[in-house]
Amino acid sequence: MFGQEFIATSESGKFEIEKCSRILGGPVYSSYVFLEKQFSMYGLAFQHNYCIKPWDKAGIGIGYGITAYKKQTQVPFTIEFLKSYDKNWYFTLQSGYTLVWKRDPEYFESYTLRGGTNATAGIGYKIKLKSEIQTIIELSYNYQHGTLSHTAFVDEFLNIHSIVLSLGFLLEKK
Repeated sequence: MFGQEFIATSESGKFEIEKCSRILGGPVYSSYVFLEKQFSMYGLAFQHNYCIKPWDKAGIGIGYGITAYKKQTQVPFTIEFLKSYDKNWYFTLQSGYTLVWKRDPEYFESYTLRGGTNATAGIGYKIKLKSEIQTIIELSYNYQHGTLSHTAFVDEFLNIHSIVLSLGFLLEKK
């Protein structure tokens, strides 16, 4: 029955929901096309995700992060679905909205940079350190939609494609 899987009873008789928290960081490579020219960016991405695990091998949660490039910064806010496949492998899907701003005033000088929706798919591997703490490595693909607005021209839409290799920690609390 769904309720029995969602909430477990502890020895003290209290109801408990399993929880997990991931903290990740690593390099990111991104590319996009603007005015028919290909651009690339390198940066660092950090994220924190918190989830509850209503099912034995799956969880849902929320997250936030920061991706810092030389000329812009992105701050994503996401909802997440996390699925474990065995003791070590997991898969994650995220979707949300990203705030974006320029760090360099000369970056697209006459345009205003705005954020947009994002989607991420990733696969990770976890290595147990202690009973509740695991180190993780995760490879993910991120699609970020953004807009460059100009008062005299039509808005230009940016479709940013990124690959992120992250290292971090996973805390699973039962």
